[in-house]
Amino acid sequence: MNVGWDRGRRVSGDLLYATLRDQKVYIEYDGIGYGISDDLAARGIPEDRIVLAFMPEAPTLADTQVKTHWSPPIKSANRPVVQQGV
Repeated sequence: MNVGWDRGRRVSGDLLYATLRDQKVYIEYDGIGYGISDDLAARGIPEDRIVLAFMPEAPTLADTQVKTHWSPPIKSANRPVVQQGV
């Protein structure tokens, strides 16, 4: 949980939001700087049971080539969406 103040108002937000269903870990939001998926795999959760649900097609960790960090697409008015680190 991340908490603080913004223009005199108290604000809060989750750093990590994951759900467990169908014997898989669905990472819905990962605000941790280095990503949590590698930590889960290092603790013994098989990569094919870690679903990166915040990505459009929700691949498993085993489906991704870059496992240490995922960057959101960069949007520009004149350029198409580009995936970084993929």
